[in-house]
Amino acid sequence: MTIDDHWGFVTWVPIDILEAINSATTHNEVIPEELTPHISALIAEINGQISLIEDEVALGHSLSHQQLDAYTTLRRQYQTLSAPQRKVPHDVLSEIFSHFRDYPITIPLNEQQPLICASHVSSKWRRVAQSTAMLWKDIILYANGQTRDLTSRVEMAEEVFRRTGHMKLSLTINIDSNFRGIGIAKLTNLIITHASRLEQLTLPGRVALTRAFYSLPPGSVESLRSLTIAMSSKNPPSAASVFQGAKSLRMLKINIGMPVSPFILEIPFRQLTHLDAYCDAGLAFDILTQCRALERCTLSVTAYGSPASSNDLTLGSLKVLDLAFRGRIQRAPHHVWLRQLRLPALLCFTLSLDESGAWQPTWTLALARWGPLEEVTVLGRIESLDIDQIIASCPSLVHLDVQSAQGIPQSTYAKMATGEYAPRLQTLSCAVRSTDGLAPLMDMLEARRQESNVVSHISEVVIEDAVPFEAIDLARLKRLVYEGWDIRFA
Repeated sequence: MTIDDHWGFVTWVPIDILEAINSATTHNEVIPEELTPHISALIAEINGQISLIEDEVALGHSLSHQQLDAYTTLRRQYQTLSAPQRKVPHDVLSEIFSHFRDYPITIPLNEQQPLICASHVSSKWRRVAQSTAMLWKDIILYANGQTRDLTSRVEMAEEVFRRTGHMKLSLTINIDSNFRGIGIAKLTNLIITHASRLEQLTLPGRVALTRAFYSLPPGSVESLRSLTIAMSSKNPPSAASVFQGAKSLRMLKINIGMPVSPFILEIPFRQLTHLDAYCDAGLAFDILTQCRALERCTLSVTAYGSPASSNDLTLGSLKVLDLAFRGRIQRAPHHVWLRQLRLPALLCFTLSLDESGAWQPTWTLALARWGPLEEVTVLGRIESLDIDQIIASCPSLVHLDVQSAQGIPQSTYAKMATGEYAPRLQTLSCAVRSTDGLAPLMDMLEARRQESNVVSHISEVVIEDAVPFEAIDLARLKRLVYEGWDIRFA
């Protein structure tokens, strides 16, 4: 059907205007603002023509094929030009799209991503999405072992970043270690080109990428707040000029291989508020001595290395400490340096031990000198006496998780029942010794509920180890659950 057939009833609109409108509606293109008055008039004209045809139908007049085609064409064009999604106000669309800003753009593009789906609704929606810079500032670029060429993905990333104007950017590069394709040079250039705008950057441990980043001149990443990077033990850099002038850097996640490179000295640890590091125990303590502004720290340390200092270390702002010790800690540096820490503001402490490790009694003394701990989690072997002393040392406990086969002693339950121990405790995860069964635990729970308001109600309990079926008082357990306790078996 030609334009003349398509709009044969229209004689007052120039043919070039009709062609532009027809092209836009057919291909779901952006409709220029100057066409809006013509479209409004056409919609009114279409409504009139539809009414005439419907009147003919009501009178019983037969319709020719040409008339029927005109009717269906008019109806289709009316629906296209007056579709509800075209009428959503710009500010409402912006509010809709604002809910997608926490979803990063993945490359290759995933058509199921909320933002991509929404931008395909209509030309107007796509135009608003593409012009909303904050929606495109977070990219994750993937490549697996089967990927042969990164070029198209880098070009797509460039196109996405162009939509952000001058906004700060977030770039995560997730390249499989088995990747053997081409395009690393283009990807490196992408990082260098946008370095000054990067607010968050995640790099894999590929030597070509990390070397290019480390060698950027001082002041290149003044906007960078968060960096995740793996330091390969193969050919580590001797220097990292990029960190000079990185005054905004606050969050660092780093995997430090062996041997340790001198570049470590150039990282501005003193200004970090968040640190997540994997390294040997000696280096971990030396790094902590520089991190006086830390608020949150996650360390996974191995039983190697010796710290440069044996002095006590105070981290006055640290609120969350998550430690994982690997190896035989009885002969490792962190067996000593954990008790050197002074953490007056600490609220949350987690310690994970591998199969060769166990809780050391000297660590309990350290807890007693730390801040008003509200959450304590110990994943690993720990003696019943140590569990008792931990609970006694932390009167502000709100959450306790001790996954130890030893379980909590009955004498400790008795002190918890009266509020002598852990008067603020609300959630408890623990093992139950098969010789004791559930009775001491349930006695404590019920006793706390009967005490004054000074003692909090422990409403959530997770029992970590399997308890013999015959040791469970099912009637009592059901009653507690019915009365509001959340009791689960893990």
